[in-house]
Amino acid sequence: MVYCYLAFINGYYGHFITIYAHWIWRSVYSYFPALSFYNASYRELKRLSSLSKSPLLSHISETSHGLDTIRAYGLQSQFEALLLPKIDLCNQSHLLMVHAQFWFNLRLKLLGCLLVLALILLGVNGLLNSSIVGFAVTIGLQLNEELNTFLMNLGLFEANMVAVERLSAYIKIPSEAPAICPIDSSLPNWPCLGTIEFRNVYMSYPRNPERLILKNVSFVIKAGEKVGIVGRTGSGKSSMMDTLFRIVEPRSGAILIDGQDISQLGLSKLRESIEMIPQVAILFSGTIQSNLDPQNKHTAQEIWDVLEKVGLRQFVAGLQDQLDSVVENGGQNFSAGQRQLLLFAGVLLKKAKLVVLDEASSSVDVESDRLIQICLQKEFSGITVLCVAHRLDMIAGFDKILGLNQGILEEFDTPANLLAQTNSIFKQLVDATGPDNAVYLHKLATVSNQ
Repeated sequence: MVYCYLAFINGYYGHFITIYAHWIWRSVYSYFPALSFYNASYRELKRLSSLSKSPLLSHISETSHGLDTIRAYGLQSQFEALLLPKIDLCNQSHLLMVHAQFWFNLRLKLLGCLLVLALILLGVNGLLNSSIVGFAVTIGLQLNEELNTFLMNLGLFEANMVAVERLSAYIKIPSEAPAICPIDSSLPNWPCLGTIEFRNVYMSYPRNPERLILKNVSFVIKAGEKVGIVGRTGSGKSSMMDTLFRIVEPRSGAILIDGQDISQLGLSKLRESIEMIPQVAILFSGTIQSNLDPQNKHTAQEIWDVLEKVGLRQFVAGLQDQLDSVVENGGQNFSAGQRQLLLFAGVLLKKAKLVVLDEASSSVDVESDRLIQICLQKEFSGITVLCVAHRLDMIAGFDKILGLNQGILEEFDTPANLLAQTNSIFKQLVDATGPDNAVYLHKLATVSNQ
């Protein structure tokens, strides 16, 4: 009825517009099933392509940073064998996306051709005026291309919204606590002692909040004490450090440093007050002096003094530019032991009261290990040290040993007292090192207890 009315109003051209609008509506309607099927498939293929790129790019980045090591050990073929499956997976997802586009484009063209064919057949049978049919076919072919392009771009737009979906997921990630809090300004010299207290601390990670990692952990570390943290894999050693730096907030309980609840502090104040020496030492691009004193608060003589304490004065003095010697990205022009000792020098220069060591001597040479041990014994008096260690010779002479088992604090006592207990975690770990080394560790613990 509507079509007849329009034809009556608009005459000859109205009749053409009415008929063509009818066919355009039918053509668009016929495209929707193909579009719906294509979009659902292409969107998932786009997501798969994005996911397959991540391991490939990570592998390329890691390989480029370790080219010297790979070539030195002749591991090119092994890394190539790891790379090729990642490339294949990425290419497979990309090829499937291209095939899906070809599939959809072919169906669109076939549908358009069928609609044009229907118009031609109507003209051949005399149902429509031949001039109208000719004009409609000409316009229809052009409009078919435009409609195909529009629908293809519509599918690409919906597929690319996967990126927006991922951005939305990142935006919803919970933020850390504020970097600065009002209380920070009232604690200019905090911490001045270095005491640490855990009060009934429970902790779990956000990805699995029901699984407790630390369970009712309570202890007090006095100022200047050196405490080694031991336990088997998964016992909660690293998780305890995460709570201390507030990388993960405790579910309940409190952590106090010099009597101050760290949950009330800004993250910048907390983290700049605790020195961290990781297992793999990283230096920044610049000079030796800029790495030791980035804020330029100390004199050159003070820097030379701390280099003397860690046993690096002679080495640095022998360099052409001495304190102004260039440090490459990551400190690659220094050995692992020298990088660790430079970090120890930085701690002494800042006069830190609280230091966390994470396997600080596990990847260094024998001489550097000896210098680190001497530095800890002689120069770190008055500094509270927390050391997560697997090498027990480093902590056997410490003041206390803290033993964790599946997130529960099992023991906290002197090394000598723990070695006297048959079932202590520390004794079990010492005995597992072998009879000869166990005797040596017993001697270290006995000497430290005197």
